[in-house]
Amino acid sequence: MKIGVTIPNAVPGIDGRTLVEWGVRAEASGFEMVSSIDRVAYPTHEQLVTLAAIASRTERIRLMTSTLLAPTREPTLLAKQAATLDEISDGRFVLGLSVGMRADDFAATGMRLEDRGRRYDAMLERMHALWAGGPAVDGSREPCPRPKRGRVPIYFGTMSAKPAIARRIARWGDGYLSVGAPDSVAPIIESIRKAWAEQGRDGAPQLVSASYFSLGCDEEAERNILDYYGDFLPALGRAAAAAMPRTPDAIRNVLRIYEDAGFDEFLFSGAAADPDQVERLAEVVL
Repeated sequence: MKIGVTIPNAVPGIDGRTLVEWGVRAEASGFEMVSSIDRVAYPTHEQLVTLAAIASRTERIRLMTSTLLAPTREPTLLAKQAATLDEISDGRFVLGLSVGMRADDFAATGMRLEDRGRRYDAMLERMHALWAGGPAVDGSREPCPRPKRGRVPIYFGTMSAKPAIARRIARWGDGYLSVGAPDSVAPIIESIRKAWAEQGRDGAPQLVSASYFSLGCDEEAERNILDYYGDFLPALGRAAAAAMPRTPDAIRNVLRIYEDAGFDEFLFSGAAADPDQVERLAEVVL
């Protein structure tokens, strides 16, 4: 199973250079992927810009948004940004997408929350057309660099097993980003695999999951997790903090659980600012 690191972008007041240092150290330590979360109405660093900075300082490690709130973005500009990051990183970029839930993220960008699912499907079609060389408007030239693999790979995050969502993933996606224990997301995986087969896709979707972790920064990590979930999903924040592995044995046990369940990749999410967490984690899992 491939192992990656999610930089602690949600830590209040964290310096942008510290986030880049996490990515540089992740590559030097041997991790396969570095990712970053997305919020708009929260004090995070913009994740595409941050990952581009990491791309400029690295050569091997894959880069992923985990996840970018697609319906808060304008699709032509997002397609161009994603294709640019794919080109700058020499094809190392994976676009992790989700539909979003927090009303303030949509209000902050002037986008409607209520019709986000419909707009999500339309923007995916638009982005793929642009990556294939389509014009920005009738009569104009193509606006995007051509992605290295013909299109930018997409991993979808969702907490729903609805058939329409599974069909979206099977049509446009390359992987599934899960939230929760393997048994809790098993119905979602089954729904995606069914849609994958119905659409005649080769192979299988990549299965990716994640967990916060802490090695020596427990109080700060727990405080930051609870702050991030705040008043919107406080129960989920408390559950995530309680489930966070804090010892080498607990971290290894989390990996065993997901590897035994057939997951392909796992991301350990930093909840404290100290970049030394990267090397401590590497000593445990690599």
